[in-house]
Amino acid sequence: MNGEDKTKEQLIEESGKMSQQITELETLETESKKTEEELREARSYLENLINYANAPIIVWDKEFRITRFNHAFEHFTGYTTDEVTGQELRMFFPEASRDESLSKIERTLSGEYWKSVEIPILCKDGNIKLALWNSANIYDRDGTTLLSTIAQGVDISERKQMESDLWKRTHDLNERVKELNCLFGISQLVEKAGISLVEIFQGIVGLIPPTWQYPEITCARIILEAQEFKTGDFRETIWKQASDIIVHGKLIGSIEVCLLEEKPESDEGPFLKEERNLLNAISGRLGRIIEHRRGEETLKEYQKAVESSQEMIAILDRQYVYCLTNEAFLRYRGLNRDQVVGHTVTELVGEDAFETKVKPNFDRCLGDENMRFEMVYEDPQAGNRDLQVSYYPLRDDEEKVTGVVAILRDITLEKKIERKREYLIKLFQLLNKAVSLKETMQGAIHFLKDCSGCDSIGIRLREGDDFPYFQTEGFPEEFVRMGNSLCIRDGDGQIVRDDTGNPVWECMCGNVISGRFDPAKPFFTENGSFWTNSISKFLASTTEADRQLWIRNKCNVKGYESVAFVPLRTEIEAFGLLQLNYRRKGQFVPFDITFLEMVGKYLATWLARKQAEKALRDSERNYRLLAENVQDIIWTTDMNFKFTYISPSVTRVRGYSVEEAMAQTLEERLTPASLEFIRKALAEELAIEEMEQKDLFRSRTLQLELIRKDGSTVCTESTMSFLCDQDGRAVGILGVTRDITERKKMEQEILKFSKLESVGILAGGIAHDFNNFLMAILGNISVAKMYTEPGDKISERLTEAEKASLRARDLTKQLLIFSLGGEPIKKILSIAEVIKDSTLFALRGSKVRCEFSLPADLWPVEVDEGQISQVINNLIINADQAMPEGGIIEVCAENITIDASYGFPVKEGEYIKISIKDQGVGIPEEYLTKIFDPYFTTKQKGSGLGLATTYSIIKNHQGYITLESKTRAGTTFYVYLPALPKEFLTKKGEEEKIFAGSGKILVVDDEKMVRDVTGNMLKLIGYEPESAGDGAEAVEVYKKAKESQQSFDAIILDLTIPGTMGGREIIKKLIEIDPEVKAIVCSGYSNDPVMANFREYGFSGFLVKPYRIKELNEILQRIITDKNE
Repeated sequence: MNGEDKTKEQLIEESGKMSQQITELETLETESKKTEEELREARSYLENLINYANAPIIVWDKEFRITRFNHAFEHFTGYTTDEVTGQELRMFFPEASRDESLSKIERTLSGEYWKSVEIPILCKDGNIKLALWNSANIYDRDGTTLLSTIAQGVDISERKQMESDLWKRTHDLNERVKELNCLFGISQLVEKAGISLVEIFQGIVGLIPPTWQYPEITCARIILEAQEFKTGDFRETIWKQASDIIVHGKLIGSIEVCLLEEKPESDEGPFLKEERNLLNAISGRLGRIIEHRRGEETLKEYQKAVESSQEMIAILDRQYVYCLTNEAFLRYRGLNRDQVVGHTVTELVGEDAFETKVKPNFDRCLGDENMRFEMVYEDPQAGNRDLQVSYYPLRDDEEKVTGVVAILRDITLEKKIERKREYLIKLFQLLNKAVSLKETMQGAIHFLKDCSGCDSIGIRLREGDDFPYFQTEGFPEEFVRMGNSLCIRDGDGQIVRDDTGNPVWECMCGNVISGRFDPAKPFFTENGSFWTNSISKFLASTTEADRQLWIRNKCNVKGYESVAFVPLRTEIEAFGLLQLNYRRKGQFVPFDITFLEMVGKYLATWLARKQAEKALRDSERNYRLLAENVQDIIWTTDMNFKFTYISPSVTRVRGYSVEEAMAQTLEERLTPASLEFIRKALAEELAIEEMEQKDLFRSRTLQLELIRKDGSTVCTESTMSFLCDQDGRAVGILGVTRDITERKKMEQEILKFSKLESVGILAGGIAHDFNNFLMAILGNISVAKMYTEPGDKISERLTEAEKASLRARDLTKQLLIFSLGGEPIKKILSIAEVIKDSTLFALRGSKVRCEFSLPADLWPVEVDEGQISQVINNLIINADQAMPEGGIIEVCAENITIDASYGFPVKEGEYIKISIKDQGVGIPEEYLTKIFDPYFTTKQKGSGLGLATTYSIIKNHQGYITLESKTRAGTTFYVYLPALPKEFLTKKGEEEKIFAGSGKILVVDDEKMVRDVTGNMLKLIGYEPESAGDGAEAVEVYKKAKESQQSFDAIILDLTIPGTMGGREIIKKLIEIDPEVKAIVCSGYSNDPVMANFREYGFSGFLVKPYRIKELNEILQRIITDKNE
C-alpha cells in the first residue's frame, strides 16, 4: 500500500499542479486583450486538451469557487458544467473528510501543489469515489499573484489500468504546457512595444530549446533570407528538425532544431511528433508575424506614397463625407485638412455641381463599379481646369462596399498639349504642301494667331544684315513701319556697326536673333527666347544693363503687355524671329513658350531646307554647266559599267556623240589591254569592300586607252570613285576622263631633255676645263706672235693656229650655252664677219653651197658674239638638213628701220635684218605656229631644241625672228637685231690697237698654266704681274700690297675657284680693303649673271676665257689708262 499511496500522492500533486497552470492560463487570457488573437489558437488547443482529457480536471479560483472542469470530471462526478460552475469547491467533499480536504486545498494558496494527493469526491448520485490528485497554481504575469488552481484526478479503482496512461498523459500535458509557454512567450515578444523583427527572431531562438524534451542538448537557428539567428551553442548535427517559413506563399527561410548528442529513436528520429507540431506552429507563427510587420511597413509606405503623390486622393464614406485626403488634394483646393475631412462633397463643391457632376458617378461606384471620367473644375483664381477623376469601391473585411476611393488628376496641361499637337500637325501639313515663302509665312501667321488667340503676330526674316517684318497680322501700320528695321542707322541710312563689324541693334529682338542672352535672367529661356507677361513691369524693374541693349519700347507704347520673341534659328544659322503680342497681362505660361520655340524650330528647319534646296538647284545647274562645258569627260555608270550620264566633251575626245557613247559596251570603249586592266582594278576595289576595309570615298586614277570613232586610240587618265546609296553601298561609279595624249608626249620629251641636261652638265664641265687649256694655247700663241715679223711663215702658221683656237673657243662657248644658257655678254661688233664665219663653219663637209650678200656699210650691233654665232649656226644647219641632195643657201644682211607698220613686237628703230633662205622641202603650214615651241620637231631624230634656243637668244637681244615657208618651195628665216650708229664701230676699231701699259696686275686663278700665260702676256704689254692660286692668298697679297703703299693697279679674278673663294666672294673682301679696287672678272662660263652684270657685283670689267693678248690689253687700257671710261 505504501507504493500505491505514494503513487496516489504523486498523481494528486501533479493533478493539482496541472489545475493551477490551467487556471493561470485562463487568467492570462482574460487579462491580455492585446494577445487575444495570438492566444486564441493556444486556448482552443488547451481547452480541447482539458475538455477531452481522459482524467477528470477541475479548476478553481483563490476563493475556492469552481471555474471549470472537463468532460471526464463530469463523467467522474455526474455533474454538468452549469450545475457546478461558480459553486464552492467544498460541495464535492463528503462531510466526513471535508475539513481535511479543504486543508489540503488551502495549502495550495501558499504556493504548494498537490502531488498524488488522495482526496475523496462526492458524486451527484451520492457515491464517493476516491481519486489521486495532482494540482498546479496559475499565476499572473508577475509570477506571484495566484489566479487559479488546476487539479487532475485519477480514479484509484482503475489505477492499475491507468498508471501507464496517466504518466503519458501527464507528460504530454507538461509538454503542452511548455508548448503553451513557448507560444505565449512568442506572443509577449510580438506585443512588446518598439521591438524589431531582429529582436523578435533572436528572442524566439532562445525560447525553443527549453520547450523540447532534451533542453540541455537542444540548440536552434532561424535562417531568414540573408540573415541568421541562433543560440550561442548552435551546431548543425545529423539530429535535426527543420520547418520552412512561408510568407505569402513564398519560401523565405526556415527554423532548425538540432540535438548535440544522440538520443533514442522516437516519432521523428529522436524528436517527438508534438515537437514537430510545435516547430511547424512556430514557423507558421513567424510567417504571420513577418506578414503582419511587412504589411504594416507596406501600409506606411502606401500612406507615405499617398501623402507624397502629386495626384489628389480622397476617401469618402457612403454619405459622401470626406474621411481622408492627401496633401495634394488640400493644396489643389487651397484648404486645410479640417476644412475637408468630416465635411460632405456638397459643402465643398455646391449642390448643383454635386448633383450633376459627382453624385451620378459616385453612386455607380457605391454599386461596386469602377468609374473614370473627365470634368471641368471652375477655379476662381486659375480659371477652368480639366480634371480626370477615378472612383474605386472601398470594401471592408466582408467585401462590402463601405465607401469610395477618389483619385483626381489635373490634365489641363495634357489637354493643352493635345490641342497644341493638333495645331502642330496642321503646321506640318502646311510646311509640307507649301510652295512659296510668302504662302508659307502667311499660313504660319494664321495658324499661330488661331492657336494662341494673340492680338498681334509678326515674322521677321533676314534681309542682308537686317531682319525686317516679312509678314504681320494685327499690328497697326505705323507700328510695323516704325519698328521694321532692327538695326541702328546713321544719317545716311547706313547700318551702324560695332568694333567687330556686326550691326548694332536697338530692340530686344536683336538680342534674340543674335543669340545674345543670359538664361539666368527670368525673362530669357535656355533657347534664347524672350517673354514677359507685363512689359510695363519688365521695363520698370530692369536696367539697360539687364536687358543688354537699349529698348525702343514700341510694344509698351502701343499698349501691349504680354510679349514673346522666339528665334527662328537652326544650330548654325539665324533666319529670323517670331513675335506674339497681347494687350492683356499674364497670357503666357512656360509651356506656351516651349510650344512657340518648337514652332520656331520647325519654321527655321523649313527655311533652312528651302535654302538648301535652292543651293542644291543652283549647284546642280552650275555642275551641269561645268560638266557640259569642261574639256574633260564627266561620266557616271552603274555597277555593270553601263553609262547613266556622259558629258558632251566625249565628242571632242572620242568622236562619238553622247547618244552613241551611252549605248556602247565596255568592250567598245576600251582597248583590250585597258579593258583587262580596269576589270582587275574594279575586282580589287570590290574585294576590299567585301573585307569591310572599304573607303568608298577614296578615288582611284587609272591610265586607259580609249577607242576613237575613226579607230585610232587616245591616251586618257580617268579618276573614279564609287557612288553610294544612303546605306553606304556602292551603286555606281563617278568618273572624270582627261585626254593626256599631249601630256604623254611632253613627258617623253622631258625624259629626252633630262638626258640632254645630263649631257649638257657633262659638256659644261668639259668646256670649262677645255677653256683653261685653250687659254694656255691661245695666250702662248698671242705671245709668240709678238716675237715674229708680220708676213713670215712662222707668223702665218701662228695666225692659223690662233684662228683654230678661236674656233675651238667658239665651240666651247656653244657647249656652255647649250648646257647652261644664260644672259648674253654683249659687245659692239660688225655682224657680217660673225655671219660669214658661222655659216662657213656650219657647212664644212656639206654638199650645200652658200651665197652671201653682206654690204660693207652694215650698222654695228651690240651682241653676245657666241650666242649670235649659235643662232646662225642653228639656222644654217636646219637649211642644210632641208636639202639632203644639196643646193644653195642665200645669206643676206641689210640695214632697215622698223616702224609701227611692221607690226613686230619690238621697239621702233634701226635694225639689221638677216635673211637665210634655203631651197629645201619647206614646212607645212599647220606647223608654222609651233616651229619655235620647245621639243617641237619635224625631224625623226630631232630634239626640237635648236629653234627654241634660237628664239630665246634673239628675244634676249631685244630682237625678233620669223619665217616664211611653203611645202616643196623652201624656207626663209628672218632675224632682226637692234643696230647702233656707225661711229660705234669706228671707235671700236680704234680701241683694238695694242698700247703698251704699266702698273702692277694681280692674276688670281686655280690653274697654274693660266696664271703663267696671263703673266707672260702682261709682261709683253708693259705690266708687272703677280699671281695667286686661291682666294685667301689673293686677299692676303692684295692687303699686304695696299698696306705697303705698293697697291695693285688692277686684279684679274677667276670667277670659279674649286674648293675656295671665287671671284664673287673675293671682290667683297677686296672692296672692304680698298673701295677703289679695279677688278676684272674672268670665266669660261659666259652665261653666269656676274659676267653679264659685272658692275652690280663691284667689278670694273670682264674677260671671257680663252682671251687673246689684244683683248687683255683693251680691258686694261679701259680701266687703267683711259680716264674717260
